[in-house]
Amino acid sequence: SGCLRLTVWICSFSINQHASICAGFGAPPEDPEAFAKFDAKRRDSVTKKIYRTCTCESRKYFNDARDLCELNKFDAMMNDLSQSTANFRQAVAVDVSLQLFSRAWCVAELVEARRLGLQQHLVVYSRNSVSGEKTSALKKIRVQNCQASRPEDVEEILAKIDDKDKFNKELQGALFDDSDSLFKKLFESQLARTDLHSALLDALA
Repeated sequence: SGCLRLTVWICSFSINQHASICAGFGAPPEDPEAFAKFDAKRRDSVTKKIYRTCTCESRKYFNDARDLCELNKFDAMMNDLSQSTANFRQAVAVDVSLQLFSRAWCVAELVEARRLGLQQHLVVYSRNSVSGEKTSALKKIRVQNCQASRPEDVEEILAKIDDKDKFNKELQGALFDDSDSLFKKLFESQLARTDLHSALLDALA
């Protein structure tokens, strides 16, 4: 009830992709193993053909144009919305393999939401997708080891973190250790259901 009146910020839609990454897949990694993963992600899983990229002529702005770049302002955006939007919350919709937690932007947003005191809701594909092996691996996550599509993004995120040990402790608190951590709430709530659509609506309600 009332979900049609909700406003949802989704970065992939809310950020102007034509002013940033629409024209390519980023620089190919030199490491053979990393390149194989990179190459697989840019290809259609059935035809194996490389996806077509956008041919628009919009000017691109990255880290070298900090003021005009839209990719580097997640913390300012979250801070602004938390102050201007009543009941502003964060829904964390996670992929089956939990790779989201290895992405530098994603873990930075998790910790920032925690610092702002936002309500956070974890949404998983199914309870079975959250195995003990996967969650054990998450307890070893360090922001220094996280990745992004562009190495420059990782460098910028790390540059904003003065105390990385403290950040990693806050991250583990957000995931497991705090009394209202994401995974603790997951298994104590309806979000552990197998219906992803209903769980996401619950998180936004």
